[in-house]
Amino acid sequence: MLKVMQMRFLLVLLGAGWLAVAQAEIYKHVDASGTVTYTDYPVSGATRLHIGSSGAHWSTHASAKQVSVHHGEDDIAIGHVDAKTQKKRDELRRRVLIDELDAERQALAKARAAEKSAVAPFAGETPTSRTYLDRQSHLTDAVKLHTDNIAALKRELARLR
Repeated sequence: MLKVMQMRFLLVLLGAGWLAVAQAEIYKHVDASGTVTYTDYPVSGATRLHIGSSGAHWSTHASAKQVSVHHGEDDIAIGHVDAKTQKKRDELRRRVLIDELDAERQALAKARAAEKSAVAPFAGETPTSRTYLDRQSHLTDAVKLHTDNIAALKRELARLR
């Protein structure tokens, strides 16, 4: 009986914790220079936005490079990005993707070399032994992983151009 009561108490505590998370509050503060700050704690002069179980949701507007919170009839724009800033971000993203592509190409070359050098079974192994097949499988998987990563990076780079 005591264990059942302890379980019920624990479930009530967990439920209360989830309710608190679902009722999260966000505050919007605009300073004297017009800078907008969103925070999860109250700031003097901030407006409280009710976000959580009330049906509020986040969405992005790709054409305007803007994020909004939809809350009932209110639409609150967050983080409008001008074209110059977005261009800088896109260029940085392009450089990061190119660096990742170079790193994946190098990793693929190493994985292929390792796969090629491990063709023969070790002493005491046969081409059908479990250890040999597992080792070969890991090497083949590594080559496939890097090949897939390269293809994904190329697709992502093509979207940026």
